[in-house]
Amino acid sequence: MSCFLSKKIERRRNPRKRAGVRVYLSWPGQQPQRCQVINLSVTGAFVEVGPLRIPEDRIIKLVFVLSADSLIKMHHLSATVVHRSQEGIGLMFQQ
Repeated sequence: MSCFLSKKIERRRNPRKRAGVRVYLSWPGQQPQRCQVINLSVTGAFVEVGPLRIPEDRIIKLVFVLSADSLIKMHHLSATVVHRSQEGIGLMFQQ
């Protein structure tokens, strides 16, 4: 019985893939902060934020800077902080 209680229930609609992508996070009153995306899906991400104190339910702006060969592309998204832990924040992308 205890083995069932120790397993986490997966609530995500889309599977997440490990990612080693850098992202810049910003929200009102803050300068953009460079962070590391730990995992990523179509609907959200988990981002390592270090000592940043970003409260749950905060809407933040994300800028992904991706390079391929000599091209650099910037992708802008908005997301809501849905949970926090010592490791980082879970984000749900806004549509």
